[in-house]
Amino acid sequence: MDVMRLLIANKADVNTGDRQWQTALHGAAGSGRVAAVRLLLENGADIDTRSWDDATPLLATAKAGYADVARLLLGHGADPNACGKDGKTALRHACEAGYTEMVTILLAEGRTDINARSKFGTPLEAASRPVDEEDKRRFLFNFSGLKRTKAKRPADRKAVVKLLLERRAIQWQQRDRKALCLTEVQRPS
Repeated sequence: MDVMRLLIANKADVNTGDRQWQTALHGAAGSGRVAAVRLLLENGADIDTRSWDDATPLLATAKAGYADVARLLLGHGADPNACGKDGKTALRHACEAGYTEMVTILLAEGRTDINARSKFGTPLEAASRPVDEEDKRRFLFNFSGLKRTKAKRPADRKAVVKLLLERRAIQWQQRDRKALCLTEVQRPS
């Protein structure tokens, strides 16, 4: 943080990106650094800046599961419906990973499109798919320390599905890319 403050004090452009167009805000958001995100926003960082793959800082933090950063970004006006080149929104990433707190924040925000569709389907479809062996291997690999990333907990997709269903805004007859109807998931009574 001291280096960041020094650079900002010497007129460094907080919106300069690297070779992949990622700015300091992408890095801070994707690694859960709330104080750094706040400092960058206070000094003019573009909240919805895009990297080479169209990822925004909110998408970076949604993928990693940093709820406090998401809350801060949304409070400063980040677009919850922005999607990367893959078409996935922050809600889709959070549902896929089973980040219940992140899903709760995005749904409470009020502007989040609960039925946003990418080529991979809807957030509900992402949350309702079963945890597979690849998910388990990825968790064990990250947890073992072999990879320098946040160790993700196994997905709590059942809780995420419940959160989505509580919203009662799901388009029940919407079909996924395989033309399977999502009515198999029990509706709340």
